[in-house]
Amino acid sequence: MQSLGQMGRFGNQLLQYAFLRIYALQYQLELQVPPWAGQHLFGLKDLPITVGLPRYQERWPDGAMGLQLPPDGDGAVDHDFCGYGQYSMGWYLPHKKFLQSLFQPVPAVRDRVQPGVDKLRRLGRTLVGIHLRRGDYGRLLYYRTPIDWYLSCLHDLWPTLDDPVLFMATQNAGLAGEFSQYAPVLSEDLGIVFGGPPPGYQDLPDNIRRKHRSLDFFPDWHYLSQCDILLAPNSTFSFTAGMVSATLKRFFRSCAPQGRMVELDLWDTTPLEYELAEDYRHVPGLCLGHNPPYWYRCPTCGGERKIQNKRCHTCNGVGSVPEPPDQWKSRQAILEG
Repeated sequence: MQSLGQMGRFGNQLLQYAFLRIYALQYQLELQVPPWAGQHLFGLKDLPITVGLPRYQERWPDGAMGLQLPPDGDGAVDHDFCGYGQYSMGWYLPHKKFLQSLFQPVPAVRDRVQPGVDKLRRLGRTLVGIHLRRGDYGRLLYYRTPIDWYLSCLHDLWPTLDDPVLFMATQNAGLAGEFSQYAPVLSEDLGIVFGGPPPGYQDLPDNIRRKHRSLDFFPDWHYLSQCDILLAPNSTFSFTAGMVSATLKRFFRSCAPQGRMVELDLWDTTPLEYELAEDYRHVPGLCLGHNPPYWYRCPTCGGERKIQNKRCHTCNGVGSVPEPPDQWKSRQAILEG
């Protein structure tokens, strides 16, 4: 898969890699991938890409906003896979143990985060993790889960738990004040000093390059994976944390049609809920007022630039605009139709 590391951020990359490994195992294939963050974090020993293969485009029978389907039989054998791997978790369930074994941090990475896990366990007997995704959210499938949905779920859940402690993963630490009654713990409270991204991590759009909490994402993800209960937005970041967890007992995810957090069996659902943020403009804070940009490199200076804007953000130059990928054009057609 030549595009591994370039189609979405960390959660997407984990799902893509999990699919590749399982599919290669099923058909006794040699897997080749480019350098990516999982090799540094999890010690994955992947073969580099040495051959060019015809492209296999993932199937989206309901369009770009619908559920993706895995290859039909050996249809992707001897091909360069292009897709997200966000299939119904029933496809992954028979390989659950193998999948979870892939994403165990190497000792050097574990040594950085393990003291925080130990501290969380000393703070209480039931670890509740919440993930508040903001940043680039508020568009397309990636709606912003309202704070009230988390608070309502915690209000009902908290009295039923044995000595609970709340861990909060977020790109905006200022949101912790909204949960003050639960005394949320952040990664920096556990001794984490945020730095840069892990080696091999490529998906770095301009709007997060200087935000350390977004760049140095692994501590938040790892602490979520150690929780007993997760409250997640519509995000593969927290979904994959639950997917690899050996401790998770209950999983809640935001549900736009019901306007609340809903408890799900993580292994009997899909990594994302297929609801457009633009269909919920009446819900305060759920949807931003504009569609997301499609980022690419300026051919003049190499800086990042948006498809909607003819001028480069860096050099203010005007150049030719490349064709967006087929998936993006499909998404735009849905929104503009």
